[in-house]
Amino acid sequence: MSEIWYTILIVIGPFAWRRFNTWRIQRKKSEATQRILNNLNSAPHTNGNHQSNDGSHASGSSMPANPMAVDPSTMNVVPPNQELTPLLKCILVCLSLHTLFIISDIVFNPPTNIFTALKVPVTLSVSLLREKIMRASDSTDLPPHLEFLLKRLQSFDARSYYIRFGHQAVTTCTHCTSHYDYLVYYIPKVSTQYLRMAFLMAVMTIKGSGKRKWRRWAIASVVGCWMAEMWTIATMDIIIPRNGLNCEMWHDRIWYMRHVFFLIAPLVLHFLPYTYLPLSPFRPLYPTLGSVETLIMKLRLLDDVRISTQRSETLRERTGHYWSTQAKEAEFARNDPAVKLEAERLGLGYAELPPEGEAADSDEDEMSNPAIRLRILSRGVVAALLHRLETFKPRAPRGPPTTAEAALETSLSGEEGVEIKVEGS
Repeated sequence: MSEIWYTILIVIGPFAWRRFNTWRIQRKKSEATQRILNNLNSAPHTNGNHQSNDGSHASGSSMPANPMAVDPSTMNVVPPNQELTPLLKCILVCLSLHTLFIISDIVFNPPTNIFTALKVPVTLSVSLLREKIMRASDSTDLPPHLEFLLKRLQSFDARSYYIRFGHQAVTTCTHCTSHYDYLVYYIPKVSTQYLRMAFLMAVMTIKGSGKRKWRRWAIASVVGCWMAEMWTIATMDIIIPRNGLNCEMWHDRIWYMRHVFFLIAPLVLHFLPYTYLPLSPFRPLYPTLGSVETLIMKLRLLDDVRISTQRSETLRERTGHYWSTQAKEAEFARNDPAVKLEAERLGLGYAELPPEGEAADSDEDEMSNPAIRLRILSRGVVAALLHRLETFKPRAPRGPPTTAEAALETSLSGEEGVEIKVEGS
């Protein structure tokens, strides 16, 4: 029963922890957002513009007295440079459960063996073996499974099967009578443990764990140990001495070796160095692509809204009045001398340049200004590009010309050659 619960925890544990951690992060983010909104809503309201005590400029709108009071770090629940990520925590929990289970299995649930427990030879007769068991248990009646075991141990082959496949196989497999029957009964039970071990190795080398490159070696070690154990159990020779003492209990030895491997292999994998694959250079473009698509949809919606406003006379008048007001304000700002001076100082001047003839007669100080020279050069480059775009006429693709089209093209090319010659003369 403990193995069943252990298997369930190993299989379902990582997914359950991941779901719980996702819910926890979303809950913390929502709480942080709600806390910020509460700070914004709990700010004092003012009826007019005035200077607050802490030096902030308050207006009639609802805003905090000190905008820096809202800590932006509360929005980052999980720092991006955190070493122990939630996935690594989940893997660490699975590794801890696995290690505790293997240690408890070795200490509190070792393989049962009546010969080593009673310290009697393997060749001891069944009657003496029954007497030893009854004397050790202080009872006159034996359990049914021990009665069934003693009945089977009357055969020498059954004792060899006991050494090879262990106490549980000989006691619980009632239909097993040959080496093949015991092998078919033994392989699925042991293979389940190796499958569980391979699943744990796969979880420890999952994407994002930093152990991705060790996955093939970890799985290969599990498969190799499984094949070695199956081969040993199926093909080894059982040698029983004449006196029956110092007989090698192969099942018990293999059981301990298997559990030691299950205990050491995950720990070795855990302490191997972390390696992360380099990120793709196109990865940052994925969120940008989503933002661009959203922006395109918003622009289309804005275009449709502007078109729809022209269908209503009231909205059309309000829109015209708004844009006329904006044009007047923009014209007033552009004509402001202070704005022109500041734009020229920053190299963003927009004042009209003098003609080429007058530019030669301008003052040396004005033409020595790098901002003015850069503006003149940029406007010349833009004018040249626009002229080239206007004069460029791409030829439309077409198929192979017919005979008539070829003759017409030849005649036209001849006429153009005459015109060029006349112009050159």
